[in-house]
Amino acid sequence: LHDRAANYSKLDTPDLLLLAPMLGDGLLTTDGPLWRRDRGEIQPVLARRQIERTGEVMPGVVAQMLARWRSRPDAAAPLDVARELSRLTLEIAARVLLSADFVSRSHEFGEAMDVLNESMSHAHRGGAGVQRAFRPALDFIRSTVWQTILARRFHDTGEDDLLATLLRTQRE
Repeated sequence: LHDRAANYSKLDTPDLLLLAPMLGDGLLTTDGPLWRRDRGEIQPVLARRQIERTGEVMPGVVAQMLARWRSRPDAAAPLDVARELSRLTLEIAARVLLSADFVSRSHEFGEAMDVLNESMSHAHRGGAGVQRAFRPALDFIRSTVWQTILARRFHDTGEDDLLATLLRTQRE
């Protein structure tokens, strides 16, 4: 992969076409010089101690999800496992990258993520309603994340996560 990186472009792949409207131009959606610059900025976050931190966060988030499942009012009701695992992934990413707990803090955030996931996966037949809901859901998520970024920009919490690294790089 490293020696022949030019053979493995993300450009015009189905995944990129689905992610780009949500993520814009960034590490996951670019190639070449822009990707190399962005990748270099987050390199400190990929250090061994940060990866180990990820391993420390995951069991707690999984335990919270399982506790939530056990406390459902109707334990016999079907559980949407795809939705639940998507939320689990989001929660782990938010805690590791931003030291934030969006899902348990806001039911609306989870619902907005569900809309984006449905829109991206085209899993919803007759998805015109999902497509109409895409922009407001994306705006809500961006607003929530932006509030987290602004708060951390003006108040250093001492966290050592991706956001802290990016803010430090920006200040430098």
